[in-house]
Amino acid sequence: MKCLIERVTSATLTCPEKKAQIDFGLLVYVGFTHGDTLASVNTMIQKLSHLRIFEDAQGKLNRDLKDVQGEMLLIPAFTLYADALNSRRPNLSGAMPREEANGLFEAMVTSLKTLVPLSTGVFGADMQITSTNDGPVTMILEVNA
Repeated sequence: MKCLIERVTSATLTCPEKKAQIDFGLLVYVGFTHGDTLASVNTMIQKLSHLRIFEDAQGKLNRDLKDVQGEMLLIPAFTLYADALNSRRPNLSGAMPREEANGLFEAMVTSLKTLVPLSTGVFGADMQITSTNDGPVTMILEVNA
């Protein structure tokens, strides 16, 4: 399981099925790979909800999303498992099959909603996302199955 995380001052998602916006917090793209489980999801949820990615009074990255009363926009993104190392066309075989990944995404959404203010993308939809990265602070977190 892999997440690309951006600390943002704002982020907006638009697609035919939904519109979502956060004003301050984390924009998180999440991808699932073969072997990911609910245990992987739970580990990532703990990492995301307690990630000290916001500055404290001394300017150190020492505060988490709850500390700053931020929000999270969670976007399903199977292309995080794209592999273009040996060709110019990305190989997407590393991504978990759609039905399995959707189940894990929904489980992740259900759990995160109990921990942080959460907005989400739509699994399998064509989405347009705009964001203003704060910092820039951008990182990749991975949890192995």
